Amino acid sequence: LPENPEKDVWLLQFEYKGNTGMPVYEHTVNLLPAQGLDKVKQEICLPEKSLQKTDSGVTVGNFEFDFSAKDFSLKLVDLANQKELICGGIYARTGRVATINDEAINEKQDGYLWNPFLLSASQLDEVVETKTATKYKASGRATFPGGDQFPGQQVSGDIAYTISNNGTLTVRYDLNPENATGNFLEAGVSFVLPENISDFIWLGDGPYASFPDKHSLAELGIHYLKKGDLYFTGNRANVEVAVLTDPEGNGIAIIGDRSNIAVEVVDGRIIVSHNALVSGKGNKKTMPIPPYRIEADAVKEISGTFRIVPLQANHWPKKLIEILGSPDKTKKPFAPFYHSYDCSK
Repeated sequence: LPENPEKDVWLLQFEYKGNTGMPVYEHTVNLLPAQGLDKVKQEICLPEKSLQKTDSGVTVGNFEFDFSAKDFSLKLVDLANQKELICGGIYARTGRVATINDEAINEKQDGYLWNPFLLSASQLDEVVETKTATKYKASGRATFPGGDQFPGQQVSGDIAYTISNNGTLTVRYDLNPENATGNFLEAGVSFVLPENISDFIWLGDGPYASFPDKHSLAELGIHYLKKGDLYFTGNRANVEVAVLTDPEGNGIAIIGDRSNIAVEVVDGRIIVSHNALVSGKGNKKTMPIPPYRIEADAVKEISGTFRIVPLQANHWPKKLIEILGSPDKTKKPFAPFYHSYDCSK
């Protein structure tokens, strides 16, 4: 390794193939497991630009962040190309797209699942906005009601957005369930991406989804899936950085800290989530055992922080390309079946 190896990501990748050349096993070792990637993540941000607060939102270079004063929902737009990069959310997240097993459990135990599991804010209080030459911050206390199935139950707490003049949006949330029953399959916050966003590349565990009771096949590495892939849906653990873009490279990067980042497809659009809590998968018609089950009435706090960096095709930060590469227009999703009952669409 060179001097100052902490300024980069160093992985040792093994790939084993059979007589026919087909892959049999892959394994990746992180050569610097304690580095934390802090210096690397600093280089993933964009060059500093002028930060302006306007009537329509906050602009940094070619990107505009627009927050709704009603529910703190976010829209992120590339003004130069007139492309939406985020088109919905923030939602409080109390579940995930149910599998056939989750549905079977819910039939036996009504109220097991929160449905809907993406909750919109119905009330926003104590909103505070501050701006300096290099940062804009908006924070408030939001209330997310649980819907008709869970009357009188809600998730509420503090949401804070901080935009820096390097194009980074930092999202912080500190939420608390109130009078909650049932089970949280996952808990955190979610955003909706435009329908043309299709490519998911990340440094973390994969390529398969990770859950507390099902993670042995998800290994550290750099992974790449397309929307529509049989294995696309699910939570990925220990994610340091991920990108979600269209085939040209327009989209967002998410910078975490060994974070749980989940993706699923609803009505053709990717829902991307930062999970503070993740339950197990359970077994056939059986809910997860207690260490891996998240009973809503036992949850005291749902909190986390992560950063979002807008990306424009052919203008990615150099360090991001060095780590993850670039979108591949020729890549196809692995979809060998006409239909899969546990593949969100």
